[in-house]
Amino acid sequence: MKTAILTLSSTGELQIPREIREQLHWEAGTQLTLETGSGSLTVRALPPQPSGRRFADLIGMLHRDGAVLTTDEICRPVDLREDDPYRTGDDR
Repeated sequence: MKTAILTLSSTGELQIPREIREQLHWEAGTQLTLETGSGSLTVRALPPQPSGRRFADLIGMLHRDGAVLTTDEICRPVDLREDDPYRTGDDR
């Protein structure tokens, strides 16, 4: 368990030291709950919320105008131009 002394800013903000954030795996955007007690404050991270999206929801997301391509058309190697700098000796 780590202990740190923090100073409350004039706007009511606290900066949690990096080593504590890393130890707790808290990244930017982590939602925290604050609970007050008798002269104390407890900070806890909320569990990550699921995005609400399922893989099946993504079907059709990458819409393409034109004819549907077959798997063979998608997997067909790309013909490189003679002057293409990415062309290797095996391609020539």
